[in-house]
Amino acid sequence: MKGGCEVRSVGFMKGGCEVRSDGFMKGGCEVRSDGFMKGGCEVRSVGFMKGGCEVRSDGFMKGGCEVRSDGFMKGGGEVSSDGFMKGGCEVRSVGFMKGGCEVRSDGFMKGGCEVRSDGFMKGGGEVSSDGFMKGGCEVRSVGFMKGGCEVRSDGFMKGGGEVSSDGFMKGGCEVRSDGFMKGGGEVSSDGFMKGGCEVRSDGFMKGGGEVSSDGFMRR
Repeated sequence: MKGGCEVRSVGFMKGGCEVRSDGFMKGGCEVRSDGFMKGGCEVRSVGFMKGGCEVRSDGFMKGGCEVRSDGFMKGGGEVSSDGFMKGGCEVRSVGFMKGGCEVRSDGFMKGGCEVRSDGFMKGGGEVSSDGFMKGGCEVRSVGFMKGGCEVRSDGFMKGGGEVSSDGFMKGGCEVRSDGFMKGGGEVSSDGFMKGGCEVRSDGFMKGGGEVSSDGFMRR
């Protein structure tokens, strides 16, 4: 697919949206919803996505959003929600994500957000929430994250923010909360964190902030 794939919905999509690629998508994939998507959205790539993947929702996504890449995503994966995502958001990469992954929510995410990388994420993983995330946020890296990981919450995160790395995080890890984090912030590293780790809370963290390292934290 040289021109990539673009899916838009301004109305009602009961079955949601599913996009799969086992070959080459030069233009990447873009999915937008301004209305109601009951089945949520699922995007999978087993091959090469040069333009990466971008998913946006300004309405209601009951099934949430899932993005998977088993190959190469040059533009990385970006998911943004200004509305309601009941199933939350899950982004996985088993291959190479040059642009890293960014997830933003200005509305309500009941299932929270999970980002996983078993390969290489050059831009690191960034998750920000200005609204309500009931399931909290979890970011995992088993491979290499050059840009490190950043998690921010200016609103309410019931499950707190958890970041774990079993590999290499060059940019270190930063977790911030200016609002309410019921589960607190937990960061664990079994590998190498060159930039060290920083946890800040200007609001309320019920579970406190916990940082553990079984490997190397250089700062």
